[in-house]
Amino acid sequence: MVFSGGNYVEGEKRVKEDVEDGRSAHKKEMKPTKAAKSWLQKPCSKFKDCGLTGYFPLGVFDLPTLQHLDVQGNRALSGYFTEFNGSSRLKDLIVAETNFQGEVPASIENLIQLNRLNLSSCFFNGPLPMSVSNLKQLAVLDLGSNYFSGPRPPLGSLTKLTHLNLQFNSFDRSNLCDWLGTFPNLLYLDLRYNGLNCEIPSSIGNQTQLREIYLTGNDMVGQIPTSVMNLMHLTVLELGDNKFTGHLPSLESLLNLTYLSLSSNNFNRWKLPDWLGKLNKITHLELAAVNLYGEIPSSFFKMTQVGTLDLSSNQLEGQITSSLLNLRNLEFINLYGNNISGTVDVHLFLSLKKLKHLYLGGNRITLSAINNHTNNPPPNFIVLSLESCNLRVFPEFLRFQHQLLELHLDNNKIDGLVPEWMWNISKKTLSVLSLTQNRLKGFEQHSPVAPWGRLPSSFENCTSLEILDLGNNHMEDMFPFTLGALAQLQVLILKSNKFYGAVRFSSKSNYNFPKLRIIDLSYNSFSGDLPQQYFQEWLAMKEIQTTGEYMQREISITQEYNNERASDWGDFWEPPNDKILQVVSRKILVSLGGLMN
Repeated sequence: MVFSGGNYVEGEKRVKEDVEDGRSAHKKEMKPTKAAKSWLQKPCSKFKDCGLTGYFPLGVFDLPTLQHLDVQGNRALSGYFTEFNGSSRLKDLIVAETNFQGEVPASIENLIQLNRLNLSSCFFNGPLPMSVSNLKQLAVLDLGSNYFSGPRPPLGSLTKLTHLNLQFNSFDRSNLCDWLGTFPNLLYLDLRYNGLNCEIPSSIGNQTQLREIYLTGNDMVGQIPTSVMNLMHLTVLELGDNKFTGHLPSLESLLNLTYLSLSSNNFNRWKLPDWLGKLNKITHLELAAVNLYGEIPSSFFKMTQVGTLDLSSNQLEGQITSSLLNLRNLEFINLYGNNISGTVDVHLFLSLKKLKHLYLGGNRITLSAINNHTNNPPPNFIVLSLESCNLRVFPEFLRFQHQLLELHLDNNKIDGLVPEWMWNISKKTLSVLSLTQNRLKGFEQHSPVAPWGRLPSSFENCTSLEILDLGNNHMEDMFPFTLGALAQLQVLILKSNKFYGAVRFSSKSNYNFPKLRIIDLSYNSFSGDLPQQYFQEWLAMKEIQTTGEYMQREISITQEYNNERASDWGDFWEPPNDKILQVVSRKILVSLGGLMN
């Protein structure tokens, strides 16, 4: 299990309780069989990904001939460390991706021959002993995704390290980073979400063998040193979500880069440089919220291998041109929240056959989708975010989308009725549908008994819907109780329409909105009493987590909610993240205040 930041108090409490239970179990059950002893006394014991369960025998760590122990990937295998003796010949100790837990004893320094120590993705907790810095033969130190806390041991003495991973732990914040430049043989450095509040030392450029650097999610400050230009073997440079300032140095010497992420930093205002076009091996480029301005230069489109491109939440301007077609490997493009203008034919994006995620909202473009029928099949989209694109019709290519998870058509100028075919697209996958702030009057139906404008019964086909937002339109209908059959529906927004009549409850047991957490019926013409039976049936609104937080649930949402949306929903949502538009996890605090006017 991989943990990514957050509050570890509850986890640490559980780990400590489990360790005590485990120790009791060890006393009763952990004597290895004769066959196991015979096998384990071989110099090399590898049980990687072989389905081991139960508690690992403590005595194994004391076997005098054992040099290599690898039980990685046995998720149901539990264990902990006791004291290590000085006669151990262990060179490799690998328990990654298991249920090992507890504290690492200071006696780990007795493993003086240890070359690889991999405890990643386990449940270890407490302080990491300072004695780790005495393991001078270590080449691999991988402690990522655990619950380690307290100060980081001084690791600068481990000069043989080639692989260092401390990501996703709870170490104390530190403003000392000089040690980052003391590993002459280092190939891989991963310190994501490590509480580093310091500058990258210029000495990092002396580690010319480095292949991958991950420093995302710290509070690192200052300028990125120009010495990074010396790291010509780098394939990955990930520095996003920090507080870097100043000018970005030229990276044109890093011709082997395939992954570059600088998003969410405080650089001086800058334009996309021509040297980016020289990095023609890049497949992943994240430059969201980095204070970019100006037009996208033609040289930028020389990066023909790029598959993920995020330029969101900047001040880019100009128009989207046909040069975009040079990026034929694009699967993900996010231009949300810029000042891009002009008219763009939807065919430009439909010609990118690998495209799956498209974010265009928050600009000043007009997306032309009239007469967009084509004989060529469109890409199979997963997320379409087309808010504020001056759309006037439902794009025809949506008819042929069968894998959509999220569709956002907010704040356009779509008029009239929602076509009936809309409820047959991606009906097994669609989880978020937002049509708010358009000019919609209702729903097209061909049933002789259902009047035009009513919510069609085919709505029930959308069995994966979690979020449905029809707010701020001109829809005229009675309360759509049939939506209660959508077993995954958690958010239902009908506000600011012309819905009328009583909010009535269906007698059918499968129409009870089993997972509903937010409902907004305000600014309509509903009448009568709100049925008490709803509150008895809406069980998801009654959930209280063991942490004591009132009815809290994470839902993945792909939308940049503007200030108007935040004002509309009040405390239902956390404050919007105005840096990037992407799938982010947000906590919904459910309230029943102001359901109706």
